[in-house]
Amino acid sequence: AREASAWASTFNASYIDGAILAFPDAIGKEDCVILYAGDANVFEFCQPIVQALGGISPLVGDDAGSAAALDNGLLSIYFSFLFGVVHGAAICDAENVPLSLFKEMGTAILSVMTGVLTRSVDMIAANNYESEHSTLVTSASAINQVAAVASGANLDTRFIETMQAYVAQALDAGHGSVNNAILFKQFRKQ
Repeated sequence: AREASAWASTFNASYIDGAILAFPDAIGKEDCVILYAGDANVFEFCQPIVQALGGISPLVGDDAGSAAALDNGLLSIYFSFLFGVVHGAAICDAENVPLSLFKEMGTAILSVMTGVLTRSVDMIAANNYESEHSTLVTSASAINQVAAVASGANLDTRFIETMQAYVAQALDAGHGSVNNAILFKQFRKQ
């Protein structure tokens, strides 16, 4: 995006970048999300096209790369969720738990996931990881339990082992008594 913006500027052209967060059949619908980045005046000029493409269309920032950055952050949530779904389904399937029940209970806890997202981002933004909810030590125990069940069911354990490695590193750094959002510091290499 930044390279394209720089290229456009060599021709004295305006540039706005977009990132589509929807499946093709959502294009043009009210709940279609398309992120934009670039000059606010260009974004305003393009509003008829922007609105025709999707109903949720924020201008993320004037840096042409900011829509792509947000897109990739949201894709991280999407793929982490997807991997969690298929890993959880593999556990249930291996243990003869009906997948229909897994789907029903997974849907029932989606509001918990929304709460985790909200609390975690708020904690990261405030750089304050104190929590009345689960601590990293508590979560480490649960993650180890998932790993044991997956291993016992003869499943591929690489997914959960990656989580265990991040948690172990944070515990070794003395972060066991705070919220799981502290793991952010490992991704930022802080």
